[in-house]
Order: sequence, then structure tokens, then C-alpha cells
Amino acid sequence: MTLAPGVRLGPYEIVGHLGAGGMGEVYRARDTRLGRDVAVKVLPEGFERDPERVTRFEREAKLLASMNHPNIAMLYGVEQHGDMLCLALELIEGESLAERLKRGPLALDEAFDVAAQVATALEAGHEAGVVHRDLKPGNVMLRPDGVAKVLDVGLARGQGSAGGPHSDMTQSPTMTSPATMPGVILGTAAYMSPEQAKGRRADRRADLWAWGCLLYELITGDRAFPGEDVSETMAAILKSEPDWTALPAGVSPRLRELLERCLRKDPRERLRDAGDARLLLAEARAHVEAIVPVTRTRGARTWLWAVALAIVAASLGLIALLRPSDPSFGPAALTLLAPDGVRLGGDCYDIAVSPDGHSVVFVAKDTTGNESLWLRPLRRDDARPLPGTRAGSQPFWSPDSRRIGFFAEGKLKTLLLATGSVEVLCDAPQPRGGAWGRGSIVLQPRSMGPLMRIPERGGVLIATTVLDTLGKDRGHRFPCFLPDGQHFIYSILGGRRMQGDTDSFILAVGSLDGARGRDVTGAAGGAVFAAPGYLLFVSGDALRAQRFDPRSYKLSGPALAIPGLKALSPDAAGAPAVTASATGVVVQWALEDRARQSEWLDRQGHSLGVVPAPEGIYRGGQISPDGKRVAFEFGLDSNASPMIWLLELARGTMQRMTYDGMNSSPVWSPDGRVIAFTRTTSGGPGSLWTMRADSPGSQQAATPIPFGFNTLLQYTPDGTAIVYRTQGLDTQQDLMMVTLGDSTPVRALLQTRFNELQGSVSPDGHWLAYLSDESGRLEVYARNFPDLGGQLRVSTDGAYAHPTSQNLLGRPAWKRDMRELLFIAADGRTVMAAAVDPGDPPVFGKPRALFRLPASVVDLYPTRDLDRFLVEKVPEEEGRSEATALINWWGLLESTK
Repeated sequence: MTLAPGVRLGPYEIVGHLGAGGMGEVYRARDTRLGRDVAVKVLPEGFERDPERVTRFEREAKLLASMNHPNIAMLYGVEQHGDMLCLALELIEGESLAERLKRGPLALDEAFDVAAQVATALEAGHEAGVVHRDLKPGNVMLRPDGVAKVLDVGLARGQGSAGGPHSDMTQSPTMTSPATMPGVILGTAAYMSPEQAKGRRADRRADLWAWGCLLYELITGDRAFPGEDVSETMAAILKSEPDWTALPAGVSPRLRELLERCLRKDPRERLRDAGDARLLLAEARAHVEAIVPVTRTRGARTWLWAVALAIVAASLGLIALLRPSDPSFGPAALTLLAPDGVRLGGDCYDIAVSPDGHSVVFVAKDTTGNESLWLRPLRRDDARPLPGTRAGSQPFWSPDSRRIGFFAEGKLKTLLLATGSVEVLCDAPQPRGGAWGRGSIVLQPRSMGPLMRIPERGGVLIATTVLDTLGKDRGHRFPCFLPDGQHFIYSILGGRRMQGDTDSFILAVGSLDGARGRDVTGAAGGAVFAAPGYLLFVSGDALRAQRFDPRSYKLSGPALAIPGLKALSPDAAGAPAVTASATGVVVQWALEDRARQSEWLDRQGHSLGVVPAPEGIYRGGQISPDGKRVAFEFGLDSNASPMIWLLELARGTMQRMTYDGMNSSPVWSPDGRVIAFTRTTSGGPGSLWTMRADSPGSQQAATPIPFGFNTLLQYTPDGTAIVYRTQGLDTQQDLMMVTLGDSTPVRALLQTRFNELQGSVSPDGHWLAYLSDESGRLEVYARNFPDLGGQLRVSTDGAYAHPTSQNLLGRPAWKRDMRELLFIAADGRTVMAAAVDPGDPPVFGKPRALFRLPASVVDLYPTRDLDRFLVEKVPEEEGRSEATALINWWGLLESTK
């Protein structure tokens, strides 16, 4: 009986017909109680007249309903409606695996992902005492985000007969009675085990047989046991072997061994456990020989053509697929393009290649500006977002390449790729890197202080490095494990080499047992270990590789430049400039060092025109009080030391203002005559300097300030002091104020155990707007200034602060008349406006959204009237952003010797 839209089955209102199968008719329905769409299966007519079958079915339905697994379609309920028995099931949007296979076999990475997820679902079902008995492509749904969902787990006992006269009989159930009854066939012909074909009792080993058939078909595109009808198919199951020559060239022998163990005719010799199948699949995946070598060339464009030609040749069968890290093959280069409309986001440490060299995970923004983690196999141009990773950053891999650690929402989280399940391990409000070793994760959760370790399944954070207080260590960052999984290298931010050296990071080796670290002499901080035995780090104007013994922790030989990779600018917070696998793959993304363009936006986010300025590395800008100029921290290229430049907005002309040292975070005096900035030279720690805005090269030291990562934010309205942000050791990020010309100039404004950052003094000088994570997430607050009493909360749903920006992406902005305060929403892309009644105290209205920033915007500077916004955009090549991957990269070093 066909059900028309509007028919009610208990609380479920039929919306439309979805299809039919051995389990009966399937409909889309609306759950009127919970307001969600569900799939309703109406079981075949006559099913309810067999009390034994109904009792058994209800028992197994209760088992399924008790399961909550990300790869198993959930059962919401069983409803009796007159003579009809129906199931309310999770509605899976997407396509079935059977539909997908009509287009041919899956790419190897995708096939492995799907098979691993199905094995995980079977494992969960078997542990709960549920055997599927009818696993087939039609019972696996693929969601658009890559998650596989297994349908009808445990419900095959109650199947009815096949569908209509035009159904594919090799895909159809062939039984009407329970499998526990000898002599009765149960299952789908093309995927049933020999014991099912003989009508014998089926247990979990029958599911392993069907899983093997499924895996074979995913990889080859053909059924393991083909036949034109049911009898031919069952004859092949009982007597024939799969065509092993159909397996793609280059796959690991371990994969064929796994398939053979699943497809043995005698169930006593067959693989017994889905968990074992999942682990063996991971091992087989790690040994797939499928990376194409290409001739060594120079230049990204040449590399891209070489890869394209290699792909064409491979499709013609002219190039064998070779295993990475084999020194007998030359280096290869790939340009990894993000999908259309998607751009790589974050910083250089927001991309990570898997230890097996098969995939990269990276931070990206979609077309709406939403940021999350994406996964991209190296062997094909096919990236997908990872569910549960919204606002994720700084990803890193487990040693077996099956899980990803990342930071999001002030927490350390892990993602199991096979299932999509996400676990929260601990708080990490200001992370600076993580790494996964043997059973433990090492991380820097709070920017400063020692590195911490935590068991990979969660637990208590324990310090695993020791600060050298005599050496004035401030923080340990960005760990990278060595091959033994016990020791790791890391960056030290501190004073051991600050006197007479501008490099504030040094490199050390630590261990999970918490022993005091030892310096690695000769290498800078921000290093990564790369097979087959090198440290990669930035030195001078190049990314260099130097031989490194991971047992003695000693460097040897020259530090050789690696062509094709960049030496990132010195503001990477001690992070490595690249990410490396254990198989000879190195990946770099340097979007932050790409040239930028300036453009004006109005309050609706519409373009008002491009500023006619040269492309360059514009950072740390601030618009002058008269709105005619911008003071920038600017470099002509990514390797140049930061200098202060002035951009005249009307004509687009640039004027260099400083000529030596490292200069950053320029701020304007209220009258626009003076620019203050921080400066670091080889003669000592950073200091506050000033210069006349009309006189290039007129800089002079104003006063020393305690060295750290200090960012000037603004002059106070009376011009007597400057508010700046610093990073403390015990108090994290703090707001400070330096009074010009005072004998004791530095004063702490906000210095607590929380992060207080990005302060902005109101135009009347009476209030300080700032961001703090004291509530557990960043929010905008206001306090009296300068006594800092009377805290008021401005934001209502979180806020965002870019870690280095001085302007709206980093701190709140007051309107000149104090009647509005702008900030960025927690999504990092939406400009929010809160109306202000400038009384004493001021009254803040409910924030409202003005507009969302395009994904290409990397910084935002408002005018003092908040009527226009100068944005810095990274122009995209053909609308897509890219990273560079080198395979067997060490072969390139010969050209630099």
C-alpha cells in the first residue's frame, strides 16, 4: 500500500516517497513531536501476523535503538498503525554507496575512508550483540561531508522478499524466514557468505565476508562474485575466487591479504573481528604505493605542469605508482589547490601533513567565511570539510594517521577520521602548538610557560618541560616528536640569547618523562624533524635543512637551502615554517606572506574602490587621525625585516620611515605629528621609539619597555601615554601602559590569570574597551579609565581577537563621538556594532551585525567616524589559494651545495 503525503503514522506525518526495498516502502516524514525529518520504513504486509517474527524484531530493534554510533543510522522508534508496522529511522541526506558505485570505483583514499567507517560500525554492532547479515552498498549511505552511515543494522532477521519485477536480483534479499532456521537462505545474493548461501546459521563472520566484498567493489568497481542472476552469483560464491588481477596496480600486498582473509569460504578460517579488519585496513593503507615522482624542476608553475603531465601519463599506464621516501627516486612537487570558493586560512602552523604522507589537514574558510578543518588527499584534488571542527586551528596528527588533534573554542580536541567523532581533552585558551607521541599529546595550552602533556584519551595536564628561569625562559612552544615517539623538539621563547641577538627563539629537545631539556646548538627555533633525518628551520633568508641525529640530538654538515619553499617572516611565534611526514613529504603554506591589496568598504561591506597602492606585505597598520595616511609595518617581500612605511591613501604613494632594526606596531599621536613603534636591534631588548611623521629617519629611543611580544595599541587621547599588550609568564596576555617621559613609565592596567587583550581608550579618555576570556570565551568589556573600576559587558555572544592585529580585527573601535563601539563577532568575520549612550557610566545597546567580511580579508582598519573601513586583502590566483608539497624533497638540496 502506498502512503500519500499528509498521512499520519503515530507522530510521523508522511511528506513523500523515498523508495522501496526488501525491508518495505520507505518514506520521508516529519516528526511532529520533535520537529525533525525522519525516514519511515513500512514493513511488508503480513509481517505483523507472525508473532515470533514481531517479537524477535522488536527485541533487536530495542538493541539498535540503544546504540548511538556516528556510523550507524539511528532507530528512533517502532510504531504500530492499524495493520502496519513501521520504523522511524534517522534520515540520511546524500546518496547510497550503490548509487555512488554506478559511477565507477572510489579513489583509494576515499575507499579506505568508507571501508574503515563501515568496519567501525560493524565493530560497534558486534560488541552490542547485533549482527547485520545484509551488508551491501545499498545499505550504506554517504553524506556530503564524507561520513558513511550503515542502515538496517541488526534488522535483517525480519526482512521480507525482494522488491518489484525490475529489481536487481543479485542485490535483493532472497529469504522470508529467520537465519537461525537451518536450510533457509538469508542475505543479499552478491554479498552473502557461503554459509548463508547454504542456508546455515550466520554470525559476525558473515558480516566480515560482506565487508570484504564491499571493500573489493569500492576499489575495483566490480563485484567480487558477479553473476547474471541469483543462481550464478551463489555458484560463484561457493566455488570461485575474486579476480585478483582487477586490483589497481601499486596497492599494497597487505590489502590483498586482508581481502583474502575476509573472503575465505570456510568461516573457521575467515577473519573473525571487525576491529581487527579495521586495524589491518589501516596497515594496508599505510603501505599503498601511490605517489607519482616527477622530474626535478624549479618554479611553482613548472612544477604544476610537471604534475599535470605526470597525472596524464599515469592515466595512460605509463608511470608506475611509487612509494615515497625511496631515495632511488627523484623529488616531486605538487601545488595543492583549495576547492573553488574556499581559501586556506589561519597561519603557517594551520596545515599538517599526515605521518603516512597520504593527506593534509588544513584550516580553510568556505564561501560564507566560516572557518573549519578540511582534509585533502595528496593523490587527488578533492578536499572536504571535517565535521565537528568549526573554528579549529593548529591541527596535528596521531602517529598512525587515523586521528587529528586540533584546538577550537578554547579546548584541545581530537577527531577520529573513520567515524567523525570528536572528543574534548582539556582547556587550551591560547594554544601554541601540539604534537602526538606514544600514547600522549604534548601541547602549549596558554601561550607561555612549560609544555604540558596529557594522555591521548584525556586526563590530567602535567608539565613535561622545565622553564630555565636563570636563562629567562618565558615560554615553550610548538613541539614536534622525533621518530621514537618519546622525545620531541620545541621552541623556547626567552632571554638566553636576547642580549646581542634579535632571534628570540632557540631550539631544545624534551621528553615525555619531564627531564630538563637540552639545547640544539646551531639551529633556530621553529624547527621540524623531517625524514630521512633532517631538521628544517628558517635561517637568514632561506628555509634550510641540516642533518640531525635523533639519538644524539646533534647537527652535522652544512645547512642547505631548499628551493621552492619560503623563509617565513619573523612573526610566526616560534612555529615551524613547514610540516613534514615520516615518508618524505614536506608541505608549506605561506599565505600570510603573500602580497596584499588595499580596498575601501562602506558600512554594508560594499566596495568603495581599490587604493592605488603597490602590492606588499602590509601589517600592523593604523589610520592617521585626519584619515589621509596609514602607518604600516611593511616589507617589500616576505624575507625583509619589518620597517615602518607611510601610505598616502589618495595617491597610493609609499614613504619609508625607518631603515634598520626590526620595527613594528606603529601608532599615531592624537595630533598626527608623531608615530610611536617598537624596535628591536642587535644591541639589546625591544624599546619604545618615536619619530616625527613628516621626517623619515628621525626615530629616537623613547624608553625601554620589558621585552616580550609587545604590541602597541594606541596613544591615550591626551597624548601622554601609550597602551600596549604584552604576554606575561603567569598572567598570559596583559594590558599595560607606558607613560612618556616618566621615570617609572610602565604600569599594569589589567594583569590577571585570564587573557586581557586589545584595549581601546574612549575618545573622552574615561573608558577602556577590551577583550577578556574570564567567562571562558572572549567577550568585550568596558572599565573606567585609568582607575579600571566598574566593569561593563558589551558583547552578548562572544567576540574575536586576531592574535597580532592592532585594529578592528584585533580590538574594539570607538566612534569619534563615542556613540558607537565596533568589534568582531566570535566567528571572526562579522562586524558588530553596539550603540552607546555616552553617560557616566555609558549604556551599551544590544550589538547588531553590520556585514560579514569576505574570506580574502586579512586585516581591517576603521576610520575614526566608523563610516569606512580600509581592508587588506590577499588576492587569489584564479580564485583559489594554494600550498606547496615536496615529495622526496632532499634531492633538491644537491642544487644548493
